[in-house]
Amino acid sequence: MLYVTIPSDSYYEGQLRLEDGNATAGRVEIFFNGEWGTVCDDLWDISDAEVVCRQLGFDRALGAHKGQLRLVDGNATAGRVEIFLNGEWGTVCDDQWDISDAEVVCRQLGFDRALGALSVGFFSEGTGLIHLDDVECSGSESSLLDCVHTSDHNCGHGEDAGVSCTFFDEGQLRLVDGNATAGRVEIFLNGEWGTVCDDLWDISDAEVVCLQLGFDRALGAHSDAFFSAGTGLIHLDEVQCSGSESSLLDCAYETFHNCGHNEDAGVSCASFDEGQLRLVDGNATAGRVEIFLNGEWGTVCDDLWDISDAEVVCRQLGFDRALGAHCVAFFSEGTGLIHLDDVECSGSESSLLDCAHTTVHNCGHNEDAGVSCTFIDEPCPFVIAGLP
Repeated sequence: MLYVTIPSDSYYEGQLRLEDGNATAGRVEIFFNGEWGTVCDDLWDISDAEVVCRQLGFDRALGAHKGQLRLVDGNATAGRVEIFLNGEWGTVCDDQWDISDAEVVCRQLGFDRALGALSVGFFSEGTGLIHLDDVECSGSESSLLDCVHTSDHNCGHGEDAGVSCTFFDEGQLRLVDGNATAGRVEIFLNGEWGTVCDDLWDISDAEVVCLQLGFDRALGAHSDAFFSAGTGLIHLDEVQCSGSESSLLDCAYETFHNCGHNEDAGVSCASFDEGQLRLVDGNATAGRVEIFLNGEWGTVCDDLWDISDAEVVCRQLGFDRALGAHCVAFFSEGTGLIHLDDVECSGSESSLLDCAHTTVHNCGHNEDAGVSCTFIDEPCPFVIAGLP
């Protein structure tokens, strides 16, 4: 085998090379004062990279890498976080590691957001250097190195930090400036989040939004920037949903608008509770009894159904007492599941599920149970004319 040594006088002052990468990318090294050395990344940006790439004979720069990140031992969207510093890859300790840190990592890697911040070597333990510890990001930084951190650590690879990242889907929704169940409606279109104008906005539109977000129903449709005015794009106007659509983009709408952010639309949503009751096909105080179990509404069979069962139903629904217990689908037949049969309440229970019952039934919807409820009227004051 023939070894060839290239003398240092074959290099010229200021010559560049790329190391530890491939033919088009790598660590920048420069020949200076007779020796090769690296370039510190302080203030390093795409303009610097453009000059390097042109000097090396390329047409343009694709990126300027400073504290480059990678995900290891996971998949394309999740893994152990490793950072390239001082010519070597190393891990990040999970002390103080949280979702804000994960947000910065995911955005730096080109994802839209973080799904989770993982710790205690969730994606197996790394090897070699541990570059960062006590990382504390606000979540708005563009690089992990812009966050507060220390380069000294008191941990081992059993505490290597990881992340799970994702992209936004076209038409994805979010609620902003409210809480977990309510807020200003924003939609992701053409790579950007934007608001929805409140022209024609009503409860049917809110129903679709809430269902798309994973809630069971809408409590309200809000207009006039009820949850404060947004910024940036207004994506949709004059939205008209029937209420049965699975996505807001399935509704009729306009992409041109004649409104400002003072007309941003909002919603309030809710989820059904296990064992929640409702009255159907009657009126505000009476109807067929339906109960929410295992994620679905279903009816109650009328076997053994009596006034004690009706008392419990009415009180659970917020009424004062029951006027009647109705059988044989008095309020018409329901559809779908029959959740309960042989219900036997004493009348003092606070929930229908607290009563004796079976979940196996031998009846059809022609035996669906119903109730009539009422409030107790306040007695009128007794006044005798002529007395003070």
